[in-house]
Amino acid sequence: MLFRPRSPRPFFKRLRNAIWPRRSWKRSARYVGHRLGRIPSTPYSIAAGFASGAAISFTPLLGFHFLGVV
Repeated sequence: MLFRPRSPRPFFKRLRNAIWPRRSWKRSARYVGHRLGRIPSTPYSIAAGFASGAAISFTPLLGFHFLGVV
């Protein structure tokens, strides 16, 4: 990562920031949009990965989600 902090943040601070962003929801959504735009692969492969993940998530057995990914 380009701008990594010198010391990693504690788990609970990362969890709190994931649930409620420190600055604003708009800024966080814009950041995620920029990150998604910078993915270095084709739109087809991104869509295929998203579709396979969505299909795997509909299986009723939770332990087999990990096996279905491989």
